[in-house]
Amino acid sequence: MTTGEFADKVFAMREAQKEYFRLRTAEALRFSKRLEKEVDSILSQRKKKTYIRQLWRHKARLFAVRQQP
Repeated sequence: MTTGEFADKVFAMREAQKEYFRLRTAEALRFSKRLEKEVDSILSQRKKKTYIRQLWRHKARLFAVRQQP
C-alpha cells in the first residue's frame, strides 16, 4: 500500500466518523467502525514489519565480526 492509498483510507475513515456523529445511525456507525478496523489492521501490519526489521538489524550487529584496530 502506498502512502497516498493509506492517506485516502484514513480520509475516508474520518469522513465516515464525521458522518456518524452527524447522523447517529447504526448503519453509519457500522461503516465507520469497519473503516477504523481496516486502518488499525494496516497500522498493525506496519508495526510488525518494523519490529521484525529492527530485530534483524539488532541480530546482525550482535553477530557482526569486529575488526581489531
